[in-house]
Amino acid sequence: MFQRITLRSNKTKEQMEDSIRLSANRYVDIKTEIDNSGVLKLGRKNAPPVLSGFIPVFVGKLSSDESGTKLEGYFRFHILAIGLFLGFIGTSLLNLLRIYIQENSVTTLFSDPRILFELQFSGLCVLVLVFAWMGGKSFREHMKVYLLENFNPQENKST
Repeated sequence: MFQRITLRSNKTKEQMEDSIRLSANRYVDIKTEIDNSGVLKLGRKNAPPVLSGFIPVFVGKLSSDESGTKLEGYFRFHILAIGLFLGFIGTSLLNLLRIYIQENSVTTLFSDPRILFELQFSGLCVLVLVFAWMGGKSFREHMKVYLLENFNPQENKST
């Protein structure tokens, strides 16, 4: 789910930062943050608070080398959404482990309704993540266009 992207430009790091900041004025729906160490974060401006964790976020690092500037980064969910779902799935797996340790026989283990609930809950959490990731595809593509606008398209490669 963490899609990586690598972009190159023959501009200097400072020129790239300025170019990205200027492009941010044209893309009013993308929130752009660049700190002093060259970390670039892209998100959605004015996202609804309830669903903002499922909107894709791009995190990358601008670095300079002899041929110009390179941006290496990845798309992910908001860190709070990741933590929430790790908590849900982790709690469910801990409950499964606790039930497994308490049961004496394997035949009663698979007939226990608590096991079925925990497995269904974990599966539902994974499905929500998959559908949320698929739902964010159009905004990820929009952010890619924004990034490609600032780099030399003939030199780019994304994975």
